[in-house]
Amino acid sequence: ANIASGHKTSGPKDPRRKSRPFTCTSCHEPHSSDSIFMFRFKAKVPTDICVNCHERKMN
Repeated sequence: ANIASGHKTSGPKDPRRKSRPFTCTSCHEPHSSDSIFMFRFKAKVPTDICVNCHERKMN
């Protein structure tokens, strides 16, 4: 797994699909994606995916 450093994956629920656990498929579409990173959501760089569940931090 190449998840963001420090991101907890065991225990929490999938923020977009509350009835499911948080797993690789919470962010990635394993069967079909236009993204080179196999993301479920549009992203130009890997960290773009984070704002689908986390608010973007402003300086």
